[in-house]
Amino acid sequence: MPYEVDVKITEENSFYEVDLHETARVIKEKINNQASGSRELLQRVIQVQVSADFNMAEKQINQYMKRCQEVLDTLLRDRETKEAEADHIRAKLEDQKTALNEYLSDLTSIRESLNTWKPM
Repeated sequence: MPYEVDVKITEENSFYEVDLHETARVIKEKINNQASGSRELLQRVIQVQVSADFNMAEKQINQYMKRCQEVLDTLLRDRETKEAEADHIRAKLEDQKTALNEYLSDLTSIRESLNTWKPM
């Protein structure tokens, strides 16, 4: 990008006198101003990008934590259900054990009765 600056020119006889030091200073000043503006713009862009990245990371972490909580809740519900089922199954088995013991007792008394019966 070419830099154009207004410089003071003095006409001396048949040649022009240009103060190159002044011209260089003005060009350097314009370059510095342009660089400063670019630097500020770049800093703002970086800040916006970093903020967006952190927001996205926070959102992803929150989603991950929510999924973990859902899995944990499901596991707890399943465990409670299985514990309740286990208690129900245990109770049924106890009932069946009691019934079997009664049948065994009846069978024992029937066997004793049969053993005492003698044909005549």
